[in-house]
Amino acid sequence: MEANRQKLSEWNAIKNLIPIINKKLGINISMYDKQYEAEMPDFIFHDEKGYSIGVEVVECHPSVNINKKRNAVERNTFKNKVCNIVQKNIFLESMTKEKKLNIFIDRYNFTNKGDLDGDKVKLTPEAFAEEVEIYLRNMFNGFIYPTKHIKRIKVWETRGRNIVQFNSIARRDSVPWQDLEKCIESKNSKYSIYQKKNKCDEYWLCIYLPFEENKHPYEVSNELLSENAKQKVMSSPFKCIVVTSVMPIDLAILKD
Repeated sequence: MEANRQKLSEWNAIKNLIPIINKKLGINISMYDKQYEAEMPDFIFHDEKGYSIGVEVVECHPSVNINKKRNAVERNTFKNKVCNIVQKNIFLESMTKEKKLNIFIDRYNFTNKGDLDGDKVKLTPEAFAEEVEIYLRNMFNGFIYPTKHIKRIKVWETRGRNIVQFNSIARRDSVPWQDLEKCIESKNSKYSIYQKKNKCDEYWLCIYLPFEENKHPYEVSNELLSENAKQKVMSSPFKCIVVTSVMPIDLAILKD
């Protein structure tokens, strides 16, 4: 069952790439099919003459590689204070010893009736963080109850440590080049293994941004425009390198 979920997750990562594969091979893939499954690379597609493309998927988690030198202004914002409080929450730590979570505060507000005192908002980060804990306690017990200021929280499993963030879809951030670089280098090092395990005419790399990362594939940081970054992308043995997300039509081609 776990293997099936993993393959479906990888398939979702390449969905936005399928039209390009169809055009390249002159085929018409419309939905997931086990016949395309492989291991190292993750999927293999053939045309009628046997020409093949192997696609390897790697998840990119820029939020796990947060720069520790955040400026003081950012650290002192209301949302960041809430996130810091929740990350240190004893209940959350006790519930995530085995599996870490990305906690995505999706629908919320800071100014319900009774919160305002003249022009000042009486709601504090500590009080909002308490509502996050209440929501999560109910969720872990199988119930979803909105709180005064929180309508919905989404939760995904992640790696390394717990991550807490707010939905700021209007200002999705660019993807740091150093995170893409790590993904590319990690798969470059295994390229010879793909060649030995499953012979393909071309190998493509799909760098996938899970929805909780809240980043646009096509908004790559300006560092990617540097000659050094371009050279690293072009020197990769992968014929094609793309960045995708779960959002429809989100696709950035780094190498083609």
